[in-house]
Amino acid sequence: PFLLRIPLDWFKYHKWGRYETWIDVLVVVLKFHPLCYFHIYVMGMILAIVYVRQKQQGSIPWLWRQGSLVGYSLLLIVFCVPAIRPPASKLLCRLGGLAPLQCLILIGLSQEQDIVSRFLKL
Repeated sequence: PFLLRIPLDWFKYHKWGRYETWIDVLVVVLKFHPLCYFHIYVMGMILAIVYVRQKQQGSIPWLWRQGSLVGYSLLLIVFCVPAIRPPASKLLCRLGGLAPLQCLILIGLSQEQDIVSRFLKL
């Protein structure tokens, strides 16, 4: 949208359950079409490969050991501090714009070493 000089909040004009304009159709396609989530599938596969290789090597970086705490903290900051919230943050989160933080959370939870994963393990 930025390169096309379209406002970054273009999707807010979408009305739920309506297909009257091209915006309505585009929002539904972006939210629900499987091809719009292919990159998230690929990122999950890459994350699985990295996880297995890291476990085989035995050395786990600090960021991964504390990943869920760091990831959840950064997501909380992104959604609670309007000054640093990216444009279209809800749609961005859904379409994988915040996937690196979500991957950090998954890796951190899989290590079972930080306080969040120990709490959730109870």
